[in-house]
Amino acid sequence: MKIKRLFMIFVGMLTFFLVTACSKSEEPIINVQFKISPISAEEYGVIGTKELNNPKQTDFQKINYKLRITNTNTIKNLKIHSYDDWKKALGDTDDIKRYWFGNIMEEERPTENSIEHKAKIVFYAKGLSEKELKAKFKNAHTTVSWTDKNNKKVNQQFQLSEIMEFKKTK
Repeated sequence: MKIKRLFMIFVGMLTFFLVTACSKSEEPIINVQFKISPISAEEYGVIGTKELNNPKQTDFQKINYKLRITNTNTIKNLKIHSYDDWKKALGDTDDIKRYWFGNIMEEERPTENSIEHKAKIVFYAKGLSEKELKAKFKNAHTTVSWTDKNNKKVNQQFQLSEIMEFKKTK
């Protein structure tokens, strides 16, 4: 009985993967990730902390933001407003310098019909709760728009505070 059940699950999963892999979507596939996690000891080693009193590795966190769009060949007039004002969002509203450093990149991959926007930001998080971090990004969003094959304009917006994920230390 158990073998028959396992076989049925296997057949069901195989069918799902075959149907998914063989279907051609005519819409772009959009994946947005916004993760906040602790920094590593190596990352902490390169942070300049002279202006802080008794800084610790746990006082800092990093943002990993990634927007990936695939199937870009099935649409036209793709416009991306990927969030990029990290200094403003982290802000110094509590008179503490929060934004430390970071980099932003865009990578177009025409052979894969995809485009990626990424940001890696290190910030001073001491004293900030998850709730306060979400509040800092309540007005931050990414917008993707395009024209589909029927010349219909499509617009999708992603609110960063709603997709924010927190990764805890190990």
